[in-house]
Amino acid sequence: MEFKQAILLKEKNKHLLGKQDKGATIEELILVPTNNESAEEFLKHYLQILDGEKAIIPFSGSDVDIVAVFDKKKIHAGFFFHTNILNLSDELRVINE
Repeated sequence: MEFKQAILLKEKNKHLLGKQDKGATIEELILVPTNNESAEEFLKHYLQILDGEKAIIPFSGSDVDIVAVFDKKKIHAGFFFHTNILNLSDELRVINE
């Protein structure tokens, strides 16, 4: 989806923060480029700084997906749990419009 639209949808889905899905806590919603090469570059930078808003700046002209990041403290131990918000449980009531 377009970057500006994704920013609006991310804001509409802030209610997901702190919620549990499949035993893990959603701690951040990030925008990730849909292009595989750009996504890899973004994720490398994100995993270094752990700040989705700063990491996405170079990709602000890209199409993006909204991704839920789970249990950020586990990233330092080598575990990066994340999923597109459209894959979250229906009970969480993801807003996609």
